[in-house]
Amino acid sequence: MKLLTGGKKPKGKMRKLVSEPTPAFVQAINNGLNHWLSETIDLDAESIREIDPQKDNLFQILEYGLQLPNLWEPIAELMIQAFPLPDRNGYWKLWVSKLKIVISNGPKSPTPNLVRLQINYGKLLRVLWQLEEAINAHLIAMHNAKITKDEYLLANVMMEMGWDYLWQNDLDNAKISGQKALQIYKSLQNHKTIQMVDTMRLLGLVETRQGNVAKAIKLLREALGGAKKIDMPVVVARTCMGLGLAYREQQNIPEAMECFGMASDVLLNTTYENDKVDVFVNFGLLYFDQGMWEAAGYAFNRANNQYLRESGDLKQQAILWNNLGNVYLKQLKFGDAENYLLEALELWPEINDEIQWANTLLTLAEVYLLQARKNEAENLIEDAFEKVKKYPNHAWAVEIKEELKELQNREA
Repeated sequence: MKLLTGGKKPKGKMRKLVSEPTPAFVQAINNGLNHWLSETIDLDAESIREIDPQKDNLFQILEYGLQLPNLWEPIAELMIQAFPLPDRNGYWKLWVSKLKIVISNGPKSPTPNLVRLQINYGKLLRVLWQLEEAINAHLIAMHNAKITKDEYLLANVMMEMGWDYLWQNDLDNAKISGQKALQIYKSLQNHKTIQMVDTMRLLGLVETRQGNVAKAIKLLREALGGAKKIDMPVVVARTCMGLGLAYREQQNIPEAMECFGMASDVLLNTTYENDKVDVFVNFGLLYFDQGMWEAAGYAFNRANNQYLRESGDLKQQAILWNNLGNVYLKQLKFGDAENYLLEALELWPEINDEIQWANTLLTLAEVYLLQARKNEAENLIEDAFEKVKKYPNHAWAVEIKEELKELQNREA
């Protein structure tokens, strides 16, 4: 069959069918759905790379299919199968809009596929930093998973909620959700290793942020052992990065460097561009820790690649501007430092990660103090204090609070 090709579509709007669809048109859409159901079975890095140039056709097939009756099941199946494409290549906003439509048109009685769609919907809302909406989506998915009596799906929802809470810096709820997910996975005979690994990685990151580094390293080492049994480079890479961050907290630079190096190696020939950005950022942090300002700046600038600029990943962009601001501060390039830090501060309100936000305020306050701009620095310090005091159990928030006190003493 000849696949549909698309012209330029109105931004943010779905095309309207101007008349009743002809049988030939309906058949063409069905053929298109069947084609893409075949093309998206078991997507991996290589197949994602191959189908990405044809993504507009996939999106158009879905756009028209969503307007036709009696196609919910094949559309739902396709959106579940094809999810790795938008997830990995950054087509998050577009896919969220389509997920919202297909979920709203779903069956009244929850089905496993409806729950899977709701899980993916929440995941993308999280990536877009709509954290409350992500949690709400996953709460609905959890309710529906219980109705379907599918324990595996319930564990998946609990794990995703754990990640939601982690991104929200709600470490207690992140740990509770992760532990519940892990308990369910362990009770299932046919659980998948990948979910076990992701859940242990989640719990390891929680322990790192709570300052329980030895416990974090133990969890993440166990997770890495499981990850190496899976033929998925990104699982190994993400687990390595989590372990590397724990070693960094332990100030074990050689082990951290080895972990980030392993992550870089396994990602080399993959399409996981966002994870490659993470690797450069983490290398930059290690160089920064060692006072290697030029090397740190080089690594951070390597992270600022085309993918990041086009993906809409605001948090990663804010982190980069913050980190480059720190580098320029250390190099006493106050003008450049201020510019990058102000760029980061413009983004943090959209992301609402108050601990990262406070960290940027702290750095900019130091820039101002070094330029004898005392009043401006005082306002930033006060704002940063208000943010971190909400997180008494977060190790980094406690550390920032101590640094703010030191800055106040220096100011006095």
